Amino acid sequence: MTEQNLLEAQKELLSTTFGQAQAYTNVVLAAGYAGYFGVWSFVRTDLGRGTMFASALLITISLGAFVLWEVIGMYMRNQVLIGLASVVANEAEFAARLADYKEKRQDQNIRLIPVWKIFLVVTVSTAVVAYFVMLTAFVHGFG
Repeated sequence: MTEQNLLEAQKELLSTTFGQAQAYTNVVLAAGYAGYFGVWSFVRTDLGRGTMFASALLITISLGAFVLWEVIGMYMRNQVLIGLASVVANEAEFAARLADYKEKRQDQNIRLIPVWKIFLVVTVSTAVVAYFVMLTAFVHGFG
C-alpha cells in the first residue's frame, strides 16, 4: 500500500468515525434532555424561583448550542446531497468526480472536528451544570 493510499484510508476512517461519534452523542444528549425535562416537570412547582431560572437558563443554552450544531449539520448534509447529485449527473466523468468529491467531504469532516468539540463542550457542560443546580435543590429540599 502506497503512502498516499494509506493517508486516504486514514482520512476515510477518521471521517467515518467522526460521523458515528456525532450520531452517538446526539442519541445520548436527546436521552439526557428527555430525562432532565421529565424530572423538571415533576418537581418544578417545588423549585425556588432562582433555582428554576438558573436551571432553565443553563438548559436553554445547552439546547441552543445543540440545535445550532444540528442546523449546521443539516446544511452540511444538504450540501452533500447537492454535491452528490452533480457527481452522478455526469456519467462520463463519474469515477474521477466521485473520487474528488469523496476527498473533499473527508477533508471537510476533518476540519469540522474542532468546531464540533466546541459545540459539544458548551452543550454538555451547561446541561451538566443545570443538572447539578436541580440536584442541589433536591438536597436542600430534604432538609
